[in-house]
Amino acid sequence: MHKKADQHTTTTKKNKTLPVHCICRNCETVVISRYCHNCGQDIFAGRERTIREITGNTLETIFALDNKILRTLKYLLFFPGRLTNEFFVGKVVKYVYPAKLFWFTTLIFFTILALTVEINDENESELTVEVGEAQITPKTDTNAKNSIAVLNKESQQNKETVDRFFSYIPYCMLFLVPIFAFLLFTFFYKNKKYYAHHLIFSMHFHAFTFIYLALVLIILELSNIEEANFWVYAGAPTIYFLVALYIVYRPKKRNMLWKVPTIMLLYAIFAAISTLVLVVISYIITTGGIEIFEELFSD
Repeated sequence: MHKKADQHTTTTKKNKTLPVHCICRNCETVVISRYCHNCGQDIFAGRERTIREITGNTLETIFALDNKILRTLKYLLFFPGRLTNEFFVGKVVKYVYPAKLFWFTTLIFFTILALTVEINDENESELTVEVGEAQITPKTDTNAKNSIAVLNKESQQNKETVDRFFSYIPYCMLFLVPIFAFLLFTFFYKNKKYYAHHLIFSMHFHAFTFIYLALVLIILELSNIEEANFWVYAGAPTIYFLVALYIVYRPKKRNMLWKVPTIMLLYAIFAAISTLVLVVISYIITTGGIEIFEELFSD
């Protein structure tokens, strides 16, 4: 029976019709649709016999993934709060899962940020070396060489500290995002939403913020603009947060006047503390400060 059903499935693959008593080859469950309700595998998966079939299935998978990403980014970037509401009502499969979206955008943003800082540091170090070498006379100037060596060593330590700092930030966000969700849970407890709902909102908000800031950094780097106004960085995320908050939580306007600033202030305090801790840890590890602290405490 199984062999007969398997042959029938193969011959009807072009029309995507299902045979009677079709068996999933992955978990051996009787299926009633193209995708197994037990393991989720496509019953036609692994039955490719020609290059055309293999290419067609590959393109189908790629386009399905592309459509999911494009649909997710469209709602995330241009419809504040809508993507979060979609997850609240259970529409999950056609979008990128919040945790994957958040982690992916976090890595992209901080990678671009680290590269931007590294490029600027290299430009500044080249200028420093040129000025330092210009002060050296044709004769060997020991003091000047020693000064340059010290500057180069300090510059290298600073670079290592910055690199380590940026490598730690994505992990720091794993702490800040739940904190932000907890603030939402505390201030909007009357909405009777689970903490997981607030966590989804938090991940979507941070994902938008990271995508926006990454685009800003790229534009500033390509346009050779040295400085940007504070609101260039904070303006769009602030507006996005206000709109998304209203769409998802529907708070009263008078409550938003004090809840939103309070949430942002508390979150800024947590972020500042986390940043300070990361800087100290990065500096201690890079400069060998751990040994210094051990000597102090041992004395």
